[in-house]
Amino acid sequence: MSGFSDEERREIEERLVETGRDLFTRYGFQKTTMQDITEQVGIGEGTFYQFFDSKSGLYIRVLLREQNELINAVEAELEGLTDSDEQLDRLFRRWVAEFEQRPLLLRSHHNPQQIVQAVNGQDFAELRDDISNRMTPLIADIQNRSEGYITEIRPEAVIELLSLLEVVAANKDAHDELGWSGYDGFKEIVITILKQGLLWQ
Repeated sequence: MSGFSDEERREIEERLVETGRDLFTRYGFQKTTMQDITEQVGIGEGTFYQFFDSKSGLYIRVLLREQNELINAVEAELEGLTDSDEQLDRLFRRWVAEFEQRPLLLRSHHNPQQIVQAVNGQDFAELRDDISNRMTPLIADIQNRSEGYITEIRPEAVIELLSLLEVVAANKDAHDELGWSGYDGFKEIVITILKQGLLWQ
């Protein structure tokens, strides 16, 4: 990366990540072009490749940042709690609340197959491994304080259950339009079923 000082490299990389987050949120991964990104940052496409191997590499970096911010919020929410019922309740509620506030993560659930096809498997493995490494200790702590069904399953299974809440949040408008119990009512039902099912003895 000749031509840039360490500070300049950090600044450019940060601008790329922030610009990517903005554009991917507004237009989606597919419709955001390399030119859209590089023009806003004020660099050429060749310079972009000094920082990221591809557009999908930048996209994964952005998703990793969003995911880590979400998990930071969950860790803060659970800090100091010792009751497994309360831990699970707060975990589920904070998880879905964070998704509701993160339009890029919500957008990633609108057409996941398209994104899977565009982003290579190694990048997605990094995303999966990162969430597993950070969430497994939190879930293991809840399991150690519990006596219910949650103690019989792998922590990864609980992480997969969190994706149900993500789908619920991503389809908020559809729930409200259908008008059965509405989004808030349906979300409450799902959280209650997940919590009681995992703690069932």
